[in-house]
Amino acid sequence: MNGINDALFDPGNLIVNMIGGMLIQTVYLALLTWIVPPRSKRVFWFVELVCTAFFMFLKPVMPALPRLAASVTVGVFLPIPLLRGSLFTRVFVCTLAGVAQTVAELVCMVGWVSITGLGVVDNNVLLSYLPVYLVTLLVGHGGTMFLLAAGIRWLVRRFLPTGAPCLAASRGTPSAWMLKYLWFPVLQFTLFFVVVEIGFDVLHWKEGSVGIVSLLGILCLAVDVLLFVQIGRSVAQAQEEVRAAVLEERVGDYLARSERVQALLGETAHLRHDLRNHRMVVEALCERGEYERAEAYLDEFADRLAGE
Repeated sequence: MNGINDALFDPGNLIVNMIGGMLIQTVYLALLTWIVPPRSKRVFWFVELVCTAFFMFLKPVMPALPRLAASVTVGVFLPIPLLRGSLFTRVFVCTLAGVAQTVAELVCMVGWVSITGLGVVDNNVLLSYLPVYLVTLLVGHGGTMFLLAAGIRWLVRRFLPTGAPCLAASRGTPSAWMLKYLWFPVLQFTLFFVVVEIGFDVLHWKEGSVGIVSLLGILCLAVDVLLFVQIGRSVAQAQEEVRAAVLEERVGDYLARSERVQALLGETAHLRHDLRNHRMVVEALCERGEYERAEAYLDEFADRLAGE
């Protein structure tokens, strides 16, 4: 029990987790809400910060597997129901943001190792390197995370615009290609995060593990490029289908109006023909001096029009 308390309240652990970790997670959450706004800002920040603080405090005494599960839950799965947008967009953004977070931590770690020469963030000597730790945290992690979040935000606005990009989505149901592409970032994030955690906890960032993680990151980037190219084609095709449907609807409306106009013109021509005949009858009666019959004919015609 004393060992657990010592680990929980160790100054190095408190600085790394309760200060550095909370700062990293706050920046991550702020950028996440910049990409996709939350349903409720108060609920989002309350839930995320409480869960993050609880996880960061217990992190020094948690085994590797529960720590990995808690980190993924708080950073990736928990924000999904708290954000706005379609399920596809939320899962896509959270998984890509999780990968971006991991890449930013790698950059931060590289900066730390390059400056201090230490293999990992050694909590026992952290106070001696506190300025270096804060600089690598803010510049390395914060700068990298901002750039990657800006890229994710551009991708979302470019390929997943507000307003459904296809007919199925416009009716509120996810399209088949959305569900198909959704597996790519989920599997990519899971693979990348697990490999990074193995490199950190098991291999302690030896040269081979860094090379493997870097290669995996390049492969993930290549897959992302191909993925978004295909998504762009799918969106363009869906937009063409929407435009074709709108054009077809407009053409149908135009044809219906044309038919109504033709019918009205036909009725007008028929009425003009009848009026011409009635006028000829009245003129003939007037020429013969049969004014009373002409007047009676006009009265009968007027009554007929009133009856119709």
